[in-house]
Amino acid sequence: MNTARKLILLFSLLAVAMTAANSLYFYNASIADLDRSTQQSLDVISSEMLSEVEQYVSLMDFAFAQLTNDVDFMNSFYEACQRLEDDELGANDIVVTQTVMSHTLFQTPILKEFYRVSAYAPNGFFLSNKFEITDTVVSMSDEAREIVASMSYLQDMRNPFQTHLVGPHMDPWSASRGDIVFTAVRGVAWRGDFIGYLEISASAQVLRDIFTVTTMDGVSAQAILPDGTALFHGRGDAADYSGLSNALGMVHFSLPDGSERLVVRTHSRDLGLDVYVAMDMSVYLARRQEILFSYVMTAAVILAVGVVVIVVMSLGLTASTRRLTRKMKNLSTDNLMAHPEEAISTMVTRRGDREIYHLEQVFNALLRRLQTSHQTEIAVREGALQAQLNALQVQINPHFVYNTLNIISAKGMESGSEEISDLCDQFAQMLRYANDLRSRDASLGDELKNARRYLALAKARYEDLLSFTIEAPEEALPMKIPKLTIQPLLENALAHGFAGCTGRREIAVVGRLEGGALKLTVRDNGNGFDPAMLEHLRAAFQKIAANAPREAVLGDGHIGLLNTFMRLHYYSRGKIRMHIYNDGGAVVELTLPRETGEE
Repeated sequence: MNTARKLILLFSLLAVAMTAANSLYFYNASIADLDRSTQQSLDVISSEMLSEVEQYVSLMDFAFAQLTNDVDFMNSFYEACQRLEDDELGANDIVVTQTVMSHTLFQTPILKEFYRVSAYAPNGFFLSNKFEITDTVVSMSDEAREIVASMSYLQDMRNPFQTHLVGPHMDPWSASRGDIVFTAVRGVAWRGDFIGYLEISASAQVLRDIFTVTTMDGVSAQAILPDGTALFHGRGDAADYSGLSNALGMVHFSLPDGSERLVVRTHSRDLGLDVYVAMDMSVYLARRQEILFSYVMTAAVILAVGVVVIVVMSLGLTASTRRLTRKMKNLSTDNLMAHPEEAISTMVTRRGDREIYHLEQVFNALLRRLQTSHQTEIAVREGALQAQLNALQVQINPHFVYNTLNIISAKGMESGSEEISDLCDQFAQMLRYANDLRSRDASLGDELKNARRYLALAKARYEDLLSFTIEAPEEALPMKIPKLTIQPLLENALAHGFAGCTGRREIAVVGRLEGGALKLTVRDNGNGFDPAMLEHLRAAFQKIAANAPREAVLGDGHIGLLNTFMRLHYYSRGKIRMHIYNDGGAVVELTLPRETGEE
């Protein structure tokens, strides 16, 4: 790699590193800003919701004050609840009492802001500013008394004389039971006696208007009363935020379906109300993706411009170096010897590039010295030529063998003996495979092909007395393993495994993947290993694994097997393992890690 490319690569890597570091820093800062802005937005929404609820409840409290401060209204309410129960009022008195109370309920302006304002007592007395004969419960009826008795929230009021909020429910005073309202109720005492309740009901749509968020996507809200009941609960929102009652700031909340939300809680001390505003994590993550995309695009543009600048500057800085390099490449020995002064006097570098300029001067001085060593160079040439001739002579021998095998194969085809031709082809391919020294490793598929050729040649000798199988999964065939790993094991099986056997010889080569390793098994149905030899070989394998000297390992018997394992052991730096055992014959098992060939 020339200097210009090195400079371009170096500065490009620096630019990438700096751009990545800056982008990562500013991306993290932007994410922190996003977290803060998200929390602030949710806090603002939650506070605004809580403020609207408090204002609406304050309006209800003001309406209560308007009624309780009306002496005529309270006297009539007292008469209706106390004397009516004792049968002390006549029909005219009842009409007068209800007229006074109805006048207040219908004429007080603030009461018109609500769905219904009611006054009722446990004795069944009931009066409402929404008094439709066909749609409202009749006062002093059994139905009215049952309705009052069924209002469980009246019993749950800790202080009956304070405003108590009740979440959305059906209007109990409407015969149709079709209107959904939320209620503020307060107990009333007059002249020292408890007389009944005042209740202000508002449409549930008021709560939906307050707690529905339209300014942000994926945001929902809940409002939980002090008793744990919901003042507002969005449709389809089944989340239970009760565990966050003491949470501060923005927290992550996991739903049962695996999704997540960011939740902010705001608490009202006056109402004891908790408002939870939640954002779907998908919306938050989408915003993060937008930020990430913007930084990636910005970094890409900066890098593109930076690389262009780096290339231009690097080529300018190395112009003299490249010209000097071309001069050195184009300078032939014949021209140097024939016209030495012309090659020396021509300067291609600039004086401004002082180091390169001085380097060219030194190079020209070396050219002058070359003139004095011309004869030595001629002698070196002659020696090199003789070495090339010797190397060519060494290459002639294997080529002669290949050509001879090709001639025998052709003669076999001419005489109609295809078996001889096939054997010659198999043998020639084995020789080429073994003599190819360009690589020390090969794919498992090539090794299995070579093993198949070797066994095919052996089968030509043993004919029907030899059968073999070779199998391995397709995904393992491209895996790199040491060259000539399997053939020595097959040679060992044929040379030692069937000594003295006259029966059928069976050999199986099986490759399989187990985890991150390749298992190669060579199995025969021969005599198997002698127990003493088996122990000797295993002990020798342990010495090889401990990197013992060759002289301390090799002994009598199975020298080829020991040589094979020793070669594989040193080739893989101890990562290849060999195991031998008897199982209906001899079994040799190799364990090769996937990275063996790459090393």
